[in-house]
Amino acid sequence: MKKRIKKVGCIFLSAVILLIFSVHSSAQEAMVYASHSVSTWHSDDAIIGYWDRPIRVYCEGMSQNGLRTANLQSYATGGFSLWQSHLGISVSQVSSWSASNVVLRAVDTTTASNLGVDPGVGHGYTRLLFDDDDSTEDNMTAVDIVSYRGTPKYVYEIYGSVVIYLISNGVFTSTDFWQPIAFHEISHALGYYGHCFHQAHLMNATIADYGVETLSNGGSGTDTEVPHLKQIYDYYT
Repeated sequence: MKKRIKKVGCIFLSAVILLIFSVHSSAQEAMVYASHSVSTWHSDDAIIGYWDRPIRVYCEGMSQNGLRTANLQSYATGGFSLWQSHLGISVSQVSSWSASNVVLRAVDTTTASNLGVDPGVGHGYTRLLFDDDDSTEDNMTAVDIVSYRGTPKYVYEIYGSVVIYLISNGVFTSTDFWQPIAFHEISHALGYYGHCFHQAHLMNATIADYGVETLSNGGSGTDTEVPHLKQIYDYYT
């Protein structure tokens, strides 16, 4: 009986040592492959992107108050302006889809479904794709791995066209409703992948419930929205 207990104890001890070694190795691997460390991370996703070329925006509205082309053009101006001085990006609006690399488009739920966008995603969706089954739709390419507190984070350059969908169920027609959603989706289009947990921040997933239209900015190294994305643009562009 004693021998059996000793044997089980040895197996348990070996398993603990193996687990510790595995965790340690994973942390070391993250550091080995990371080109450098970042000082903050304000997203629930390990991916982040950036643009290294001028952004040309085309807006395509629909015949609904709050989502007409003029409304979308206003949202585009305001949404990109939030980030422009922080990221140093060049943004202009163009008059045709073919001349653009970002499209802000209003659609109803049926059109969204026909385009392969699940209306269940909510009122906004930004198509950022990488390693997709259909490589012709990929618009992000892997650039680097960085480390945040020993955890790997993956940096992508946005090189293809990005479409932002504002998805209407016909109920909401106020610009006060749609503008925060547009600002949120424009931030995704600039490379802000994932969402933050703070309800009072623009990049919270429940933006439609809170109507936030400003960015949180506690300065370099703080867990707020501006430094999260700005550190990537500062380093890679």
